[in-house]
Amino acid sequence: MKKYFFKNKLLFTGNIILTLAESILSVMLAFILANFVDAAVEYDMALLYKTCIIFSLYLISVLIVWYSLRIVRASYIRQMLFDLKNDIFSKVINKEIDQFQKGNSASYISTLNNDITILEQDYFKNILTMVALIFSFIIATVAIFKLNFFIAVGVFVISIFLVAIPYLFREKISRAKREFSDSLSDLTVQTNEILSGFEVVKSFNVEKLVDEQYKKYNKKVEDNRFFFEKMLALANSLTEFFGYLMFFASLGLGAYLVIKRILEPGLMIAAVQLMNNIVNPMIGIIERVNALKGTESIQKKIMDIMEDKEQQEGEFISKTDFNDAIVFENVSFSYGKREEPTLKNISFTVKKGEKCAIIGPNGSGKSTIVKLLLKYYNNFEGRILIDGIDIRNIKTEDLYNNLISVIHQNVFMFDTSIKNNITLFKEYDEKVIERAISLSGLKEFIEKLPDKENTEVGEKGSNLSGGERQRISIARALIKGTPILVSDEPTSSLDKKTALSIENSILSIEGLTALVITHNTSEEVLKKYDKIIFVEDGEIVKVGAFDEIFTPASVVLSVVG
Repeated sequence: MKKYFFKNKLLFTGNIILTLAESILSVMLAFILANFVDAAVEYDMALLYKTCIIFSLYLISVLIVWYSLRIVRASYIRQMLFDLKNDIFSKVINKEIDQFQKGNSASYISTLNNDITILEQDYFKNILTMVALIFSFIIATVAIFKLNFFIAVGVFVISIFLVAIPYLFREKISRAKREFSDSLSDLTVQTNEILSGFEVVKSFNVEKLVDEQYKKYNKKVEDNRFFFEKMLALANSLTEFFGYLMFFASLGLGAYLVIKRILEPGLMIAAVQLMNNIVNPMIGIIERVNALKGTESIQKKIMDIMEDKEQQEGEFISKTDFNDAIVFENVSFSYGKREEPTLKNISFTVKKGEKCAIIGPNGSGKSTIVKLLLKYYNNFEGRILIDGIDIRNIKTEDLYNNLISVIHQNVFMFDTSIKNNITLFKEYDEKVIERAISLSGLKEFIEKLPDKENTEVGEKGSNLSGGERQRISIARALIKGTPILVSDEPTSSLDKKTALSIENSILSIEGLTALVITHNTSEEVLKKYDKIIFVEDGEIVKVGAFDEIFTPASVVLSVVG
C-alpha cells in the first residue's frame, strides 16, 4: 500500500516541501507571540511595529502555503486513490474465471467502494496528516530544548504515557475495524442479491422476509461500527487526557520559572505556544496510529487481491491460429469438493471445420464440457488439446481473442446501445457488423427501430425480449470471426422458426469449427452436424454422425427430448 505514496514523485515532493513549510510557520508563531508580549511588558513601540510588520508577512505566507498545500494534498490523494482502484479492478477483471468465482462480485464492489472510502479517510489522509504532525513535533521539540531545557524534559517524561496508549488498544481496534469492514461487505452482498432478485421477491410475496433479512445485516453493520467508534473513543480520550496533563504541567513549570525570574514572560508565552506544537501533534499522531491500526485488515484484504498468485507469462504459449483439431483425452472433473465427478473419462475429437452437436439430458455434463474448453476451470484430470497444445498452457487472452467465440446461454447486456453490445466497444468494419446482425436474425428487428442499432437496450437489456437478447449474444460471438465457435443452447429463448434459421446460419458458415450444446431434436437440423456427442451422467454414450447414433431415430430422440 505504501508504494502509492511514491508513484507520483512530483506530488510527493510538493507535499513534503509544503508540509515542512507549514510546520515551520506554525512554530514561528510562538516567537512572534513572544515578541508581542515582550513589547507590551517593556513598553517598546519600536519592537511592536517591527513585530506587526513581521506578523503581516507571516499571515501572507500562511495563506499561500496553506492554500497550496491543500490543493497539492487533494491532488495527491486523488492520484493515489485513482491508481489503487485501477490496480484492484485490473487484478479482478484479469482473474481466471474459476478464481473470480471463488469470491463474490458484490464483495469486490464493496472493496472498490466501501473499503477504498475507509482507506481514504483512515489511511491515506491520516498518513499525510501524520507527516505534517511529525514535522511540527520535531521542529517544536528542537525549539523548546533551545528555549528551556527543564520544560523540554518535563514534556518528554509525560509523553511516555501518550506513546504507550496505542499499544494498549492496538489489537482491539484492529479487530473491531475488521469486523466492521466484513459486515459492511456482507451487507453489500445481501443488498446486491435482493435487488438483483427483485422480480422473484415480488412474485413470491416475500418482501417482509427480505426486509427482515436486510435489517438483520444492517443492524450488524451499525453494531460493529458503534463498537469500533467506542474503542477508538476510549483510546483517543485517554490520549487527550494525558495531552492536557502534559500541557498544564509544562504551563505550571513555565509559570514557576517566570516567578523565579529564570524565564522571561515572552519566552514563557513562546514555550506555551510551542507546547501546543508538541502536545497536539503527539495526540494527533497517536489518534491516527489507532486509526491506521484499524485499517490493517482492510489492507490485507486488498493485498490478497493484488498479490493473487498467477502463472508467470513464460509458462504460457502464444497461439493465434487453429489448424488441426480439438481433442479431449480422458477428461474427468468435479466441482468443488464433490465426491461424485461431473465428467468421467471423457474422450472425443473435433476436427477443424466440423460442426459438432453436444446433446443429452439436463444435468448430464454438457455445459461442463464447454466450460473446461473455455478454461473456466483448470483442475481437471486428463488433457484438452488444441492443435496438440494443452489449453492450460495457452494464454487465456489468445484463447478468447484469436481462437474461440462463445454464445452464452445467460446473456448479459451492458446499459448502452445494441451496437455496443454486439461489438463490446471494439472497432469493426460496418460490413462485418452488418453480416453479424444478418446471421443472428437481428436485421429485421433493428430496421424497425427509430435509432436502428444505436437504440439503448436499458439496464441488463430490460428494453429487449429474451429472444432479442439471445440474438445479440449470437451476433456478439459471430462478429469476432474466430475459427472456433462454442455455444450453450444458443436458440433456447427463440421461437422454432427463428431458432431453426439461426442454427442453419451457424452450420452454413464455411470453415467454422462449432461445438453446439442443443436441445433441438429436429432430425432436419441434427443431420446437418458432422458429429453428434451424446452425453449422459457425465459420460459419453455415443459419438458419431446422425445415422450412426440414432437407430432407430425415434427411440434416441425421445430420450434426448
